[in-house]
Amino acid sequence: MTQNSFGQRFGSAALLLLLPVLMQSAFADTASDATTFVNDEVRLGTTDAAINSDRAAMAADVAAGKALKSDVLQFFIDREAASGLHLLVAADRKELRKDIKFNPGKNGKPGKGTGNLQQDATTFIGDFDTLNTDEGNLDAAFQALQAATSNGNAAAITAAANTYFTNRHAAHLARLQLLVDVSALKKDVSFKGTGDIIKRKAGGLNTDVPIFLNDRATWKTDKDQVNADVNNIRGTLTAPSSLESSVIQLLTDAHSVFLDAAQLQIDRFIMRKDAGLKTGKERKADLPYKSNAENDDSEDGSLEISFIVVAK
Repeated sequence: MTQNSFGQRFGSAALLLLLPVLMQSAFADTASDATTFVNDEVRLGTTDAAINSDRAAMAADVAAGKALKSDVLQFFIDREAASGLHLLVAADRKELRKDIKFNPGKNGKPGKGTGNLQQDATTFIGDFDTLNTDEGNLDAAFQALQAATSNGNAAAITAAANTYFTNRHAAHLARLQLLVDVSALKKDVSFKGTGDIIKRKAGGLNTDVPIFLNDRATWKTDKDQVNADVNNIRGTLTAPSSLESSVIQLLTDAHSVFLDAAQLQIDRFIMRKDAGLKTGKERKADLPYKSNAENDDSEDGSLEISFIVVAK
């Protein structure tokens, strides 16, 4: 039976009767995609925890021969799984956005620096706090979406998904603004980062695993220091004589984080070769952060993906 003959026989009343069925079918996609996204996000968190455990096992088995090699192989297996899950979660979000037809509108351009250190530092602190707030809201929105999928309420799932993407979009814009703020601070104090990564040859797992673990501890210390530097800037906003040195310290430590992350890539390359893996290269867990990359994960602490400023 053609569509026209169906309409002629049953008229618009039949279409009205079918409408709830069609709506239920459309919701089924939203509910299913929301559940898939939540489950994959939870799986990613579980895999990140496994990576942390792998590093602890390596530290405990540095002198254990075959056990250390097994730990290293498991570490890279879990990193590969996490890398794939990052891409899968990004695809999940894309489908869910389509389901609810989320459209935040055109992005406004981030504000530019003023050339005045006092003003730009004040803006930076305000935007840093905004990003922290937005990320907190995003975490809460994900918890609400997770609860909605558990309850299976159609309206609640759609509303929670809209709130999640609204908060994610806000955090995305705040992160872009913070990048501009940091660039402005660099110009204000004429900052140019110095230093380089250390290139070295493989020396065996007993040698290279401790180097990796030490370099990662340095990376973590430097990231924590960046947060302390932000608070120092906050405290010197009313003390102009100390503000410039506080800003330079922040930029210096942020640059150290950048170098630390590059050093860890070399460490992992060497460890893969030590463990007998065919290639030293790993699949990238995400894409570089771009203005149109809202569906990509920009940072994950367990995977050593660094961001110029740590917001949490």
